[in-house]
Amino acid sequence: MNTSKKSNTKQSGNTHKNSNITFSNNKAQNVASEINVIGLTVDQALPIVDKYLDDCYMANLENARIVHGKGTGRLRDGIHSFLKKNPHVKSYRMGTYGEGEMGVTVVSFK
Repeated sequence: MNTSKKSNTKQSGNTHKNSNITFSNNKAQNVASEINVIGLTVDQALPIVDKYLDDCYMANLENARIVHGKGTGRLRDGIHSFLKKNPHVKSYRMGTYGEGEMGVTVVSFK
């Protein structure tokens, strides 16, 4: 995503010069399709997952995987509660055999 913006920059004296500034979202090309939050608490993981989901959405990814591990299920449940409220999430499901099963959540974006 490229955005151009005209800006007035002050030069020596009191003259002004127009310059073009281009912003580029190269991050979109560098977003991984999976994030691993195993070993984190829910409070530690949610801000990381939130940023990751935003990055995935901005990169127009269709799906993303959140690896939370099986453990007690607290992290999985906390992430699922968060996903229910996220405006970019169309749906989510547990991983299937070969995807990580109960230790992975697969997210689909709107």
